[in-house]
Amino acid sequence: ERVGAQIPVMGVGSIHTLPDAERALATGVPLLAVGRELLMEPRWAEKIRTGEPVRVTLLRQAQHELLLPDGLWKVIMNSLGWLPVVD
Repeated sequence: ERVGAQIPVMGVGSIHTLPDAERALATGVPLLAVGRELLMEPRWAEKIRTGEPVRVTLLRQAQHELLLPDGLWKVIMNSLGWLPVVD
């Protein structure tokens, strides 16, 4: 409402599942950012569309499965709280 109709606003943060996305879209934002979710679940959009469960945590041993490069993996592992990493 503050920005006006000419500038799109993107909803960011805590959009992990379909209900999260639906709640965010219900506020009126036309776009959602799901960058962290795509790191944990590369098929996030497809799974949301088909109703499949999505990953909401990142397994510490999932680097090769997710095809994440070493540099990015080191950043993820050393940035406490950025992604919910589990053993």
